[in-house]
Amino acid sequence: LQERILRDLRDSPGRLKTMLQGLEDGQHPIVEHGGARNVTLLVTNRCIALARRKLRLLLELSQRQEEFMQFDSQRDLLLQRVAQGGSMPPQLCNTHKFLARLVHKGNPWDADRTDFEAFAASFGLPVAHSHVDRFRLKLQEAGLWWARNGLQALQDSGGGQSSDHAFAEKLVNAVTDMGIATSVQPMAEIMRIAQQRKRLWEIEELARKKRELETRQEEVRKQNERTAGWVLREARQMLGTLQARTQAGGPGSMVLGEAEEAAAKVDKMISSAVAIQKCPAMHPLLQMAAQVAASCREEEVTRKRLLAAEKRRQERSARDRQEKAKQAAEAAAAAAAADTAEREYEREVAHSSSDENDASSSDGCSSAS
Repeated sequence: LQERILRDLRDSPGRLKTMLQGLEDGQHPIVEHGGARNVTLLVTNRCIALARRKLRLLLELSQRQEEFMQFDSQRDLLLQRVAQGGSMPPQLCNTHKFLARLVHKGNPWDADRTDFEAFAASFGLPVAHSHVDRFRLKLQEAGLWWARNGLQALQDSGGGQSSDHAFAEKLVNAVTDMGIATSVQPMAEIMRIAQQRKRLWEIEELARKKRELETRQEEVRKQNERTAGWVLREARQMLGTLQARTQAGGPGSMVLGEAEEAAAKVDKMISSAVAIQKCPAMHPLLQMAAQVAASCREEEVTRKRLLAAEKRRQERSARDRQEKAKQAAEAAAAAAAADTAEREYEREVAHSSSDENDASSSDGCSSAS
């Protein structure tokens, strides 16, 4: 019975179900009378395992065939949709892989059954099973229809449009999957057209990617120009403000470190433009901004020099004022000393005259006496 189950090429799900029902009903009397380890029961269990596996395979094949036929009945509408860019229904695709999974490689009755449980869970249908042949015939008929009508649709599209390459590739994959050899005339022509359309599509795709790349590069260039231009404008504005303050206000309005701080800000803006905005560090406008930062540092040096000169001038002015004050003090002291001496001399002269007058008076009085 095991050999018959494996070798039968014309059984059906209905016959297998009937067989399984009979085998399972025949088990009950044996089990009821304590023959759970009976040889007949063990052999029956193996037959049941094989029948269940084969029934499951046939049901799966029948279900897939029904789905295929359901969608293939709409082949005209589907062909139109696929030609317009739609996808092949999954029920019409991968049929070759599906049959390869269900059909046993070689004859299942010749397979090694030493590990019976593994064999009963993995064997496939015979390659010449009637249900398999019927599905293959249906696939071939559908494949030839898709090949002929798909070729006509490709030719009607103009024969030179690269946009049809996807349709041609879908057609080749679907028809090949349905078992149509590439040597068949419609398939050979379809493949030739598919290759031609693919080459045209690749050329157009390369041109499109090149245009996209050029567009992106132009956008990046403009963005870099905007970013670097903004940095340069800000840097020049800060440098102009520094120079204007230096020229207009003089040393008294200068603040040390202001120009160095401006240069650091410019450096930071350049670094942010490179790190965040991805602007090239060697961008000409950023290089000019770096030169402006250097000019800011030169402005800082100039301010230090001017402030140092102003400090020296103020120190000289202070020394000159001190010297003049000293000279004025000395002159005042000399004038005061001269004035004091003159007054002293006048007092002495006056005192001497008084003494002479007193002496004359004394002499007159003596003569009178």
